[in-house]
Formats: sequence, structure tokens, C-alpha cells
Amino acid sequence: VTIDLLLVDMHFLKGDMKAARADVEASLRSVGDDSYLFHLLGLMCIRTNDLPGAEAALGKAEKIEPDLIDLIDLRMMILAMQKNYPRLVKTMNDFAAETGAILTPDILAETVYDDFKKSPEFAQWAAGLKK
Repeated sequence: VTIDLLLVDMHFLKGDMKAARADVEASLRSVGDDSYLFHLLGLMCIRTNDLPGAEAALGKAEKIEPDLIDLIDLRMMILAMQKNYPRLVKTMNDFAAETGAILTPDILAETVYDDFKKSPEFAQWAAGLKK
């Protein structure tokens, strides 16, 4: 398991998301159900354009540990891939309100957010931050 997890980082840094995903899947087979590993699997699914896989991984992670704060990233990326921008904005606003986090447009650096950044919902959200 340790080797598989170390390989995730190596493959991720090299940009080989399919290999990183395979390493996460191997870790899950060895460890069993783990919310953080499902979170990582979901992120690898996002990076390999597998929306159904990301949604399934998020669902499994939420069943195990619904309050895992790292799931917010995965949830937001899934909403961006679904082009569900109103819900994405609501998710960001709810997260900020619940945690006191200050979310700014620069946190949306992943390419999955590129279309969202061109949307009216993004413009309205970003304009609201300046108040």
C-alpha cells in the first residue's frame, strides 16, 4: 500500500493521471473502503475526464465520512464538470459561511473551472466578493 501511495505522487507529478488513478485503485483494493482514498480516486477521475467515476467516488467517500472537509474540492469540481454553476456557487458560499474560509477566484486554478470562469454565475459571484 505504501508503495502504491508513493507512486500516486510520482505519477501525479509526471502528469500521468491514468497511472496515478491505477495506484489509488490498488490502494483501495489493499486497504478497503477509505474516505480519503475515495477522495483521491475522485480527483483522479476528474483529471481523466471520468465524471461518473468521480461522482461514484464522492458518493462512497460521503457514506464513510460525510464531514471530510477535503470532499469540498471534489464536490466543486464535479459541479463544474456538470456545468451546474448555480449549485457550484451555492456550494462555495455555503462552505465559506460554515467555515469562515475566504474563497477567491484564484482558488479555481484547475482546468475543470475554465468554462465556469466564463459564465454569468462566476461573474456575479466574483463581483459579490468585492463588496
